[in-house]
Amino acid sequence: VDLAWTQSERTFLRAEVARTDGPGFGYITSLNGGLTGEETAPPDGSGTAVSVTAQAALDEVWAGGAGVVGGYFQSYGAGFSSLDRQVTEEETLWGFSAELPLSAATGLTLTYDHYDQGTDIDEDRARIVLAHQINGLLAVELGYGHLDSTDPASTDGTGTRDDLAARLIVTPSDRLEWYVFGQGSANVSGDLEKSDRVGFGGTVQVGETWSVEGEVSEGDSGFGARVLFGQDKDTESNVYFGYTLDPDRTVDDVVLTGRDRGQFVVGGRRRYSDSVTAYAENTYDMFGRQRSLTSAYGVEYLRSERTIYSAAIESGIVSGDPDGEVERTALSLGVRYDDDAAVSTRAR
Repeated sequence: VDLAWTQSERTFLRAEVARTDGPGFGYITSLNGGLTGEETAPPDGSGTAVSVTAQAALDEVWAGGAGVVGGYFQSYGAGFSSLDRQVTEEETLWGFSAELPLSAATGLTLTYDHYDQGTDIDEDRARIVLAHQINGLLAVELGYGHLDSTDPASTDGTGTRDDLAARLIVTPSDRLEWYVFGQGSANVSGDLEKSDRVGFGGTVQVGETWSVEGEVSEGDSGFGARVLFGQDKDTESNVYFGYTLDPDRTVDDVVLTGRDRGQFVVGGRRRYSDSVTAYAENTYDMFGRQRSLTSAYGVEYLRSERTIYSAAIESGIVSGDPDGEVERTALSLGVRYDDDAAVSTRAR
């Protein structure tokens, strides 16, 4: 059962109740485009799920109000099974958020999230961010975060930690923005690790269509970097090339052997006519000794303003896996229909 009340895009209430009976189908999660994955078996039983989400723009609730507040509640009973969730122990999630302007130049953001599973796993996260525009050139953000986690099965998932962060943003022109940031952990207890890190980054517009954005940082978990070159000719034609090194990255069901040397990605999308658009993307991942190369190519045909047909081919190879080299190729066909009013559906 789905229920929704909508006053605007910023003020709404949505509720959903679902129940499943039987073992379902399970699913496989993958972080390299489906070359390798970890299978999650479906639970055998019955379960009920409940989801409620609400948001309100305060200027739409009463005259003189400002800001946006929201909250959510989700509950999954043991035995519930869907395409993306298999529940073996009862799970509960709830939280709230608020974005409040304190003045024309200052804003406050608050978030709180709670998660618990069964009787053993419990996690609470809170975050406060104060943003202030000093002048047309400078802006500053100050943040505080709190984590309280309990997970007996994890070697680093139990304890508490407070994090403090600051970022200075400099915007010399509409073509250049750069920033420096730093964060540090205090009152760390239990098995949790510190999250100290400093770094800088920025975005620069090169010419009329090219842009470059990047960030480098150093912290307790190691060196991090991100760079992306992109060209946007229009909304349907672009090319990009990037590199990412995430010091906190993990890959499901893969033990890191050696050093994680990051991930390269190159791709693009081009519109050949009013009805035909093609795209391509290649990713080279260097997660320790395990290396993977994945390629995806596809085309979309706009049959009408409401109907789009698609076809794609994806292939890749994984080397250095303990279970041996893996090669896979996948083909797909799909269709989407959306009238922007009452009906939206897709099949693949």
